[in-house]
Amino acid sequence: MNELLTEAVESGDADERLALCAVVDDDETRATIERVAADLGVDRLRFERGTIRRAIDLLAAERSPQVLIVSLGNLELPLSAVEELAEVCEPGTQVIVIGKSDEVGLFRELLRLGVADYFVEPVPAPVLRRTLDELFEGRQPVRRTSRLGRILSVIGVRGGVGATMVACGLGHLVAERRRRRVALWDLDLGFGTVALAFDIDPAHALREAFEDPDQVDSLFIDRAGANCGDTLRVFAAEEPLDGLSFAPTVSLEGFADELRRRFHYTLLDVPRLPFDTLNRAVELSDTILLVADPSLAAMRDTLRLLQYLPSVNGSAQIVVALNRVGQYRKAELQLHEFEKGIGRSVDQTIPFDPAVPAAMNVGQLDYADRGAVGRALEELMGRIVGVRSEPGLLRRLLAKLR
Repeated sequence: MNELLTEAVESGDADERLALCAVVDDDETRATIERVAADLGVDRLRFERGTIRRAIDLLAAERSPQVLIVSLGNLELPLSAVEELAEVCEPGTQVIVIGKSDEVGLFRELLRLGVADYFVEPVPAPVLRRTLDELFEGRQPVRRTSRLGRILSVIGVRGGVGATMVACGLGHLVAERRRRRVALWDLDLGFGTVALAFDIDPAHALREAFEDPDQVDSLFIDRAGANCGDTLRVFAAEEPLDGLSFAPTVSLEGFADELRRRFHYTLLDVPRLPFDTLNRAVELSDTILLVADPSLAAMRDTLRLLQYLPSVNGSAQIVVALNRVGQYRKAELQLHEFEKGIGRSVDQTIPFDPAVPAAMNVGQLDYADRGAVGRALEELMGRIVGVRSEPGLLRRLLAKLR
């Protein structure tokens, strides 16, 4: 099976996903899948012996295929395992589950979790063929769980508070520590500094996306972004100042939707101006991270944004991070003063470290891996992406009672 992967790399398709990966625990099911795949002309496929647990281990370290087939085996808590698989599976991947139970309740729960289809052993070849044909031809809608393809907007309440440092650090940590596929998109096409922070050449294709939204597809995503590691892709531009009169909000949603289909998390580094860009990013966001420093002006602007943002997106989670704490000890506001001024608690404080701007100046992200700043960013990451929701916990508890 590994020979197929080697051939893909040698042929120049190293970034291409497998068309089909099947992790099944019996020879009869494998033989059925092989016959159906051959009939459909699927040639980029892989087989692994095992159950969904093996699939979870595989996809935690590798790219997800277009279609994944997994066996549940004799698991006592199948829904919990499917939730774990959803955590590591790419948003655009279609999952087919094979099990031994023909309970209607289990089938409905699996569909609600985002599974494309569920088969009871032994798998009927004609039905499997029809399902795979629909998935590969795009005639069946992509199912995604609520935890996949999430958008996080990072907004500095004022210039110079370090929002880009936080966005870059979080993107690096989620990609490297959590091994999730992350897209980091700098929405400031003229003055953004994300490309500088990663020491990469800015792209010019992003402007094309805004001027011609219809061309945004998977090939465009590959051309417009830069790989920074195997799980992080950065989208940043440096457009001429005399060419920034166009409004980037036109295709913001289309580009974001395409990123949702390919990445677990899309981080938007959002400038405050133009205001329509900020509004559109907020509308699309699942989480909004406000970054401030402990100054009077930042406290005022944090309060104004906290009062304004719910009117744009009332369902988004809003997180407040207080950055550069300790840089000007005698001049800055104390934490309790800042919290009193904004009328709520600060979710995370990030201390000032002069080594951080020095590292960003030379395109090094190691500040996110060490020291007090690194620990604070890791805690912030846990607040944003590391906590399971209560509904998922409730489903696992109910599953134990079955």
